[in-house]
Amino acid sequence: MLALIARAVGWIDLSDVTGPRPLTGFIWRPDKWSAVVAVLAGTAGVLSQTAGRSNALVGVFISVTTVPAAGDFALSLALGAPEQLAGSAAQLGINLVGMTAAGVATLLTQRALWKVTRKRRTPIGP
Repeated sequence: MLALIARAVGWIDLSDVTGPRPLTGFIWRPDKWSAVVAVLAGTAGVLSQTAGRSNALVGVFISVTTVPAAGDFALSLALGAPEQLAGSAAQLGINLVGMTAAGVATLLTQRALWKVTRKRRTPIGP
């Protein structure tokens, strides 16, 4: 809605989304690093939550992967830029899938390690 309002009052136009953006092109052109960042964000988020040591840095790490793609998607939709729309949707999808997969893998790994640790600590015999 804000993008539509900004467009209506003339604050943004199509060239803002389709023009050269060398420093932020990664937002709508996903590559191999998109998956790497998503996996790291998902792993960091789960480790932070399960260790009971949540801090602002983890939130920043996760939002760095999702907020720019979601924002670019909204702007591309409001301004009618289909090439950027598809790219930012792909970036957002890679981020969400990567974070989810890494989070699940981290939880499963922790669970397996906790079982092994518990077995070692359990005394055998009377």
